[in-house]
Amino acid sequence: MGADTTVPYAGLSPERILEALESVGLQPDGRLLALNSYENRVYQVGMEEGAPLVAKFYRPGRWTREAILEEHRFVQQLADAEIPAVPPLAFVNASAGKSNGDTLPEYGGFAFAVSRVAPVAFLRSISPIRCNGWGASSAASMRWAHLSLTSIA
Repeated sequence: MGADTTVPYAGLSPERILEALESVGLQPDGRLLALNSYENRVYQVGMEEGAPLVAKFYRPGRWTREAILEEHRFVQQLADAEIPAVPPLAFVNASAGKSNGDTLPEYGGFAFAVSRVAPVAFLRSISPIRCNGWGASSAASMRWAHLSLTSIA
């Protein structure tokens, strides 16, 4: 069953969220905590082993796949430059059978991304001075970083 675009998240049940994560090889333990997000649905998800992760389900039809992937690449560039940012994880493409760096898998009509939870010390390392001079386009591309960074305090 695909996503109903008249009620964007009607098909995004807790079961579907867990199934989506399992579809990329993760093992959620069933714990879900809804996090603040205006456009998308974002959850902290408990894992069978290890720390919880943050799963972001994009509003169907809101952005193109390429626009979201561009944002993911930008956040990865920030992290690579040691600017505090939490990039999405890359997963194996099941049809290819190997890692292709896919940061935007789809399940049940929903594109989603998964990231690690930012530790509190990481959040405190961000300062307005460090962000000074970033252009408007860079600021617009910070949606993923902002949601990942504000998810846990």
